[in-house]
Amino acid sequence: MVAHPAGTPVDRTRLTDPLASFPAARAEDIAKKLKDGLYRRRWLAKLPDREYSGGHPMSLIDRAKNILLQPKAEWSLIDAEPATVRDLFTGYALILALLPVIGTVLGGLLMGSAFGRFGMGISFFIVTAVIGYIVSLAVLYAMILIIDALLPSFDGQKDQVRAGKLAIYSATAIWVAGFFGFIPGLNVLMMLVGFAYSAYLFYLGSTAVGRVPLAKAAGFTAVVIVIWIALSWIVSMVIAGAVMSALFGGAMMGTAAFTHL
Repeated sequence: MVAHPAGTPVDRTRLTDPLASFPAARAEDIAKKLKDGLYRRRWLAKLPDREYSGGHPMSLIDRAKNILLQPKAEWSLIDAEPATVRDLFTGYALILALLPVIGTVLGGLLMGSAFGRFGMGISFFIVTAVIGYIVSLAVLYAMILIIDALLPSFDGQKDQVRAGKLAIYSATAIWVAGFFGFIPGLNVLMMLVGFAYSAYLFYLGSTAVGRVPLAKAAGFTAVVIVIWIALSWIVSMVIAGAVMSALFGGAMMGTAAFTHL
């Protein structure tokens, strides 16, 4: 023990080792992860104890649940976490973005007979879902670049990892809502709610992660959302046109040739 200038005893181990405040078993586990490069010492003081519950990093399910149910607290955690854009994609976006794919395929299984007469069997829904998956991830990456470029214009901190966190974790609500695409009458409503909530998540994250001043957060969010909608719509229309031409163009040409026999 050493004496504080005011006379209060100070535990020297707490000054030299941030793990001293953890129970021995947990400290040993965290130290191993630090050694493996999974964590950095400087983040320990910022992350609540639940981040290390049981000595393990937060799971994808916990992250998705927390960003939806307690976004303000979760953005603080996200801001403190070391990450790369690649890790954000492979560990989160690539997996969560499968939810709309599953919803679309389920919709095809449930409604395939109704659309079969128009040549849209289950294969059509599978192709649509896979293309939508690829396109959505491509648009997401494009938005990361755009957000990174826009951050300084709104007095935020230009950083591609921060932009990646904003774009990817904000999209959680859209992906979860997309899973319900197989429910007739509810799919459109769920997508609207999901997109609106994703915009709200982005607004909260813009200050916590993007370092955008609160006074400019709403404007920044509005600009990003407008660009995101426009880019998604343009790309979707181009892809949809190509898919429809491929699926029905050949059938129309065959019908025309048959009528001239």
